Amino acid sequence: ENKVDLNINTEYSDRNPYRLYRPGMETKITDAVISRFLVDGYLRVVSREDQADLILSSALINFEKQPLRYDQLSQNVQEYRANIVVDMSLEDVAKSKNVWSEKGFVGFFEYNQTGPNSVSEDTAVNNAIADLAKRIVERTVEDW
Repeated sequence: ENKVDLNINTEYSDRNPYRLYRPGMETKITDAVISRFLVDGYLRVVSREDQADLILSSALINFEKQPLRYDQLSQNVQEYRANIVVDMSLEDVAKSKNVWSEKGFVGFFEYNQTGPNSVSEDTAVNNAIADLAKRIVERTVEDW
């Protein structure tokens, strides 16, 4: 489920000056989380909900491109942070109980778009998705 507010009249704020939406991001996040669970190996991913002991649910809330550092002369942005924000919860199916819920859970990647260490925005977003997936899996398995 996607809960990104696409209303262009959204008020500007210092915290969130670049509110963006990237088509297909939900699918990339889902694929990255599944891959991370497979690499971790602690919990098994199943293909059907009726086979699951735990159900991890999440909603993509926001993608932000946050400026971090500016050029002193031109005041152009030199460094950004790509933030991906989700709300998520883990349910224990057998006990019919919510194990935990997290609002505003963030994965991020800091990057330069110019200079010798520059990366593309697409690469930065993919790295932020990988970071989010790692954090989601760590949060999920930390109590076991």
